[in-house]
Amino acid sequence: MTDVRRTAVLRVVAIAAIVIALAVALGSVAGGGGYKVTATFRDAGQLVTGGLVQVGGRPVGTIEDIRLSPDGLAEVVLDIDDDDVVPLRRGTRATIRTVGLSGLANRFVDLDPGPQAAQEIEDGGELGLTETRGIVDLDALLSSLDPRTRTRLQSLIRNGGTLADDDGGKRVNRALRYLNPALAQTRALAEELTRDRDAFEMLVAGSARTVGALADRDADLERGLASTATTLRTVAAEQRALAAVLAGAPGASRQIRGSLARVGTTFDAIRPALRDLRRASPSVAALLRRTPPASRALRPVVTDLRGLLPGLDTTLGRLAPLARVAVPAVTSATSAVGEATPVFAGLRPYSLDLVGGLFNGLGGTAGNVYDANGHLGRIAVEAGSGSQNGLASLLGTSFGSLQAETNLLARCPGMAAQPAGDGSNPWVTDEAPCDGQRGRR
Repeated sequence: MTDVRRTAVLRVVAIAAIVIALAVALGSVAGGGGYKVTATFRDAGQLVTGGLVQVGGRPVGTIEDIRLSPDGLAEVVLDIDDDDVVPLRRGTRATIRTVGLSGLANRFVDLDPGPQAAQEIEDGGELGLTETRGIVDLDALLSSLDPRTRTRLQSLIRNGGTLADDDGGKRVNRALRYLNPALAQTRALAEELTRDRDAFEMLVAGSARTVGALADRDADLERGLASTATTLRTVAAEQRALAAVLAGAPGASRQIRGSLARVGTTFDAIRPALRDLRRASPSVAALLRRTPPASRALRPVVTDLRGLLPGLDTTLGRLAPLARVAVPAVTSATSAVGEATPVFAGLRPYSLDLVGGLFNGLGGTAGNVYDANGHLGRIAVEAGSGSQNGLASLLGTSFGSLQAETNLLARCPGMAAQPAGDGSNPWVTDEAPCDGQRGRR
């Protein structure tokens, strides 16, 4: 009885477990993952309901529904249940891909998530035509070819069979090994070009406008190309000159490097002058403001000088013979002046006495007056201790108190005048050849 009861309990538990599992399965199917996005394609590309949605080759959801939009586009509802992917962000790309060419129900939707910093796509949001890419069927591609193109393609395939032999296979493998990086870079370039489709369309439109503008100026382009060809032919004709220039280029570059190395030192030397020039700039500005009036005033002078140039040229031409005589004479005179310098130095203190003796008259002083009697010349004879004027002073004769003093051959400057109380005259120096003691009173 116990075993029967135990068996019944086990059956009830098993049935309850099956019911719970079915409820969970039905609930998951009815709930649909909780995050849905509608991707709009121009063509559904033979997608089927229940197909996979993948990110990086990993399933993240399924295709819940495929419907036709009012404008004839395919709207594919994607049910995503992977928490690592949701929510999607703007910049996400949805692409229809295929596992192989052997079947029709092997299509899936591949998602390329957008950057994390982009705006989130809310539950029930949409991916527009600019964010989706369809698939091109091989049959549709082949059907679009005309008979002539298909014939050439068949010929290309038949000729390609020659590459299957040993030598051809080795060459193909070697070419593919080098071609693989180029294809990868080409794919990356194509993805970059199509990533910002608006900018790419603007680039294509701008290029089209540029090409159109160039096509309208084909005559100018032809003339430009002809001029370029003429220039290149002229340059090619100067091969020797170009070779000489290229040969001298290393030396010139070395000199340029040396000059550039000395530029810093030059600037260091110029900097003080520039500072001084900044302080002098107001004066220079004033000078420049006054230069135009001075130039206008100088113009007549320059005109007169221009008229004197022929005569000056003639005079200078005649000075050449004179220079042969004048140069030795000037040289001799220079030597004589140098030797006579001590004589002049001794005579210089007597210059006042000499002038007074020549102009004061003979035996006294001469004075000119102008009075009622007319223009008269009067001569007064002077005698006394301070009278030593006229030619008598040159003869060394002194009429002191009507007494003559002779043999004054070494007289000092100023002895003809009355001796001053402070002894300032006569003027006695070590260089003067005179006897200062004689003639004192």
